[in-house]
Amino acid sequence: MKKKITIIDYDMGNIFNIFKSFEKLDCEAELTNEPEKVLNAERLVLPGVGSFENGINNLKKYKLIDAINNYILKSRPLLGICVGMQLLMNKSFENGEHFGLNLIKGDVIKFENKNSDNKVKVPQIGWNNINIKNMNSKIISDIKDNEYMYFLHSYYVKPIENVIITQTNYGGVEYCSILQKNNIIGVQFHPERSTKEGLKILNNFLKI
Repeated sequence: MKKKITIIDYDMGNIFNIFKSFEKLDCEAELTNEPEKVLNAERLVLPGVGSFENGINNLKKYKLIDAINNYILKSRPLLGICVGMQLLMNKSFENGEHFGLNLIKGDVIKFENKNSDNKVKVPQIGWNNINIKNMNSKIISDIKDNEYMYFLHSYYVKPIENVIITQTNYGGVEYCSILQKNNIIGVQFHPERSTKEGLKILNNFLKI
């Protein structure tokens, strides 16, 4: 029997690549913004491209916040991708101060470009490596230390809980690129755009 994956479609960027990536892994993927389907999902993905403020407002618009919180209480796996990862946190300082889902303690803050010769650009766009800090997470099974993934972001998460699985260095800032707290997982990069290594991350999620 095929594994089922539910991808939250809340008007935050093109999620076609995520959908097709899971289809490549021979699982049954579904897009939805219906609270009942989110609540009853077997595995849940919260993607996101754009701003934190729009993301949390769209989750409110579709009445999905309670559904996500109640889904988590069932101890089923949730994967946040890019802005979806950031929305797991307490608070973001992107375009003001905005509260998130409060599933992971910590903030979302912006890269500061302190490099006078402009070699470090914000947003970070392109390939960067992930340095494994916690080997015990199944989300990085068969992933080599310092493997490259595709990033596109100006803000990053700064958790105050012991949840960091990998870190990445950009412009001298060591930040969390994968986190995990029990059944909640977040990745700052785009696994759906990170070729075969990104597909390994998605496949590992299906095994959790």
